[in-house]
Amino acid sequence: MLMGGYLLVMGLSCLTFVAGAFAIIAIRSRRSYWTTIKTCQPLLMVAITTRSSVASLPWVINLLGERLRFSLVVVELLVPLQAALLRTGPALLYTSGALFIAQLYGHQLAVPDLVLVGIISALLALTTGGMGSLLILSQMSIVCGYLKLPFEAAFVLFVAVDAAVDTFITLASVCTVAASTAMIAPSHREAAQPETVSEQLEAEPAR
Repeated sequence: MLMGGYLLVMGLSCLTFVAGAFAIIAIRSRRSYWTTIKTCQPLLMVAITTRSSVASLPWVINLLGERLRFSLVVVELLVPLQAALLRTGPALLYTSGALFIAQLYGHQLAVPDLVLVGIISALLALTTGGMGSLLILSQMSIVCGYLKLPFEAAFVLFVAVDAAVDTFITLASVCTVAASTAMIAPSHREAAQPETVSEQLEAEPAR
């Protein structure tokens, strides 16, 4: 029951990130929200089945460049870069895990402690590129060390639900990368507008 509550929190947090990412992609691609969800279904299935952000990157590029018609050159440049910098899933794991352990042992966290957890989690998440799920999980001990929380006993509980948690953090990371790339990369409509304006200016007779 205790870990069920933790999984519920992780699931709701992941759902929030995914829903926000879909909203950004829908606005940038000028499609309806439901159409965007249907278009992103292959990417979601790959992220769920592989539980690997690296394996999902080609599908992110295919989604944005081929299906949603964003500039393919910009998408191919930004997606690997954003995947290395925007480690949303591990940051979410470290934050929620530290709060869970603190609540488990009845350790009250003040506002400075919460700020410290957020900063350490964001910085520590940057180092998780290419790591396996258990190695990512083991680094939570660094966050707990700053808060003087016992991590070794709780580690077994996190390992028991690692498969579900790894799916959540992969979905959060992949959808965040897709949304942030869609915010920056120009769509085919935006790329065509400057060409149309320049053609109109060239077509006007000189006075």
